[in-house]
Amino acid sequence: MIANSLQRHPLAWFFSLAFGISWGGILVIVAARGFDFSPLQPAEGGLIFLMMLLGPSLSGLICTAFTGGRLGLRALWRSALRWRVAPQWLAVALLTTPAILLMILLPLTMVAGPAFRPGLQWPLLVVGLVAGSFEEIGWTGFATPRLL
Repeated sequence: MIANSLQRHPLAWFFSLAFGISWGGILVIVAARGFDFSPLQPAEGGLIFLMMLLGPSLSGLICTAFTGGRLGLRALWRSALRWRVAPQWLAVALLTTPAILLMILLPLTMVAGPAFRPGLQWPLLVVGLVAGSFEEIGWTGFATPRLL
């Protein structure tokens, strides 16, 4: 019954699962804190980040498995590994946000003080790139082709 419904309405299932997993996980974490919205501990922030990552990626994998089977999962994997842009455009995509942040933070450092001093945090860069890659399994790998 669920498989049949997922075959007929794959996007509805994808978005429901993506937001349900992400926001459901976040709700569980916030509820475990007693709905205390004081600053999060690093472990709690990490768990919330994980929930945000798992929603679209797991939903994309689940929906692809149900609608395309093993062949669909193989095609998804192949499309994730295929590069469709020239390296200079990949550089533009990856460096635009850091460049804009520098253009904003450097003047703030001069005017507002060292609290705004930009600094490169390699772990956050790596986490961001890995997370973005996994998240795109759902958004770009599953949802976008069906929306187009």
